Amino acid sequence: MRLTSRSRYAVAAMVEVARHHEIGPLSLKEVSLRHGISLSYLEPMFSLLRRHGLVQSTRGPGGGYSLGRNSVDISIADIIAALDEEIYASPVESKCILPSYTLTEDIWASINMKALEYLATVSLESLIPPVVDQQKPEKYKAPVASGVHSRPVASMQIQNIPNSVFAMGLLA
Repeated sequence: MRLTSRSRYAVAAMVEVARHHEIGPLSLKEVSLRHGISLSYLEPMFSLLRRHGLVQSTRGPGGGYSLGRNSVDISIADIIAALDEEIYASPVESKCILPSYTLTEDIWASINMKALEYLATVSLESLIPPVVDQQKPEKYKAPVASGVHSRPVASMQIQNIPNSVFAMGLLA
C-alpha cells in the first residue's frame, strides 16, 4: 500500500490541530516548525481541509486553524478524501493491456476498498496521545533551623588538597 506524503503530512497536521483544540487555534507556522513541513506546502492543503469542513480558520493575531468537527467524527479517510488523494495498492502505476493485469485488477481494487474501509474506522481522536497528568514533584525543603546557630556545619573536612597544578608539585 502506498499513501502519498501529502496525505501523511495532512494527517500529522490534523493531529496537531486536534491536540491544540482545547487551547485555541493553531497557526500553520507552528505546524510547519513542529513537523518540518514547508508553510507554502501546508497552505493549499489546509484550504482543501477547510473547504470540506474539517477545519475552521480564525484570522488576526492569535488566529490559526481549529477543528471544524469533533475529533471523534473525523476519520483518516475523510482527511485523505478532502485532499482528493487515492490509495493505491497496485504495484503497477500505469495501465497496461496484458491479460494478467486485467485478471488481477479486481484484487487490487478489493485491497483499495478494504484499506479505505479501515481508514474510515480510524478517528482523529484515536491518534491523539492521552494527556498524562504529571504532578510536579515537591521540591526538597530543608528543615527550618531557628536560633543563632542555624548554619549547617560541615560533617567532614578534608585538608591538604592541592588546588592547582603547582600545589600538586609541592606535595611530591
